[in-house]
Amino acid sequence: MKIRVLIFVSLMLLLTQVVFAQQQGEVQQGSNSPAPESNQITQPQQGLQNSVQESQKVEKKEIGPAGENASKNEQDLDKTAVNEKDKQGFIYDIYNSFGLNISSHSGMGLSYRYHMNNPMLFQISGGVISEGKSFYYAVGAEIQRELSKVKDKRAFAALAMGIYGNRYKETYYAYYTGMNPPEKWQTDNYFSMALGVGGELAFGNSLVDSISIGCEIYPVGMYIGNKEDSFTMTPGGSIYLFYNF
Repeated sequence: MKIRVLIFVSLMLLLTQVVFAQQQGEVQQGSNSPAPESNQITQPQQGLQNSVQESQKVEKKEIGPAGENASKNEQDLDKTAVNEKDKQGFIYDIYNSFGLNISSHSGMGLSYRYHMNNPMLFQISGGVISEGKSFYYAVGAEIQRELSKVKDKRAFAALAMGIYGNRYKETYYAYYTGMNPPEKWQTDNYFSMALGVGGELAFGNSLVDSISIGCEIYPVGMYIGNKEDSFTMTPGGSIYLFYNF
C-alpha cells in the first residue's frame, strides 16, 4: 500500500513539473517574439510621416528663390508706399467755418472763412452797432498762412485789413437863430492794416466738424483816417470762435 501511494505522489509531482515547464516556455516565446499588430500600426504611420516630409521638401523646391523674391517684392512695395507718403507730407483739410470774430484790424461781428487744401486760409468779418443817432461798423478780411502741421490745432502768420467807421448826425448851431437847428450826417472812417501771429485749438481730435477757439496778436498795425492828421501806429489783437465743417 505504501508503495502505491509513493508511486502516485511521484507521478503527480512529475506531471506538475511538466505542466509548469510548458507554461514557462510559452511565456518566454511570447516575450521574445514581436507583436504583429504593433508592426501593422507603426509601419503605416512611418510611411505617412515619410510622405509628408517628402511633400514639404517638394513644396520648398517648387517655391525656391521665386517665393523668396515674391516676399522681397512685397516688402519693397510696402517701403515704397511709406516713402511716397513721406514725400507727400502733411495733408491739409478743406473746410468752411462760421463764427464770431472780434479784431482790432480784421473786422468785428459775424465771420466766415475758407481753408484750402494747402496752408492758406481766407477770412471775412463784419458787423454794425446802432446807437441813437449814430452807428458803428467794422468790416475786414484776413489771410492766414499756417506754420504748424497738426490736425487739432493751428499756429499761423496773418495779414489783416479792415475799415472801421462811425456815422453820426451832427447839429449845427453856428449862425442859426431858429428853434430847430439843422443836422447833418458825418462819417469818420479808418483803414487799418496789421501783421501778426496767432493760434487756434479745436474741441476735438480734428479742426473739421468741431468748434475751435483762437486768438491773434498784431505787434505792428496802423490806422489811416479820412481826416487830417489821422495816421496812427498801434499794436492790436483779436479773439474768435468758429464752427468748422
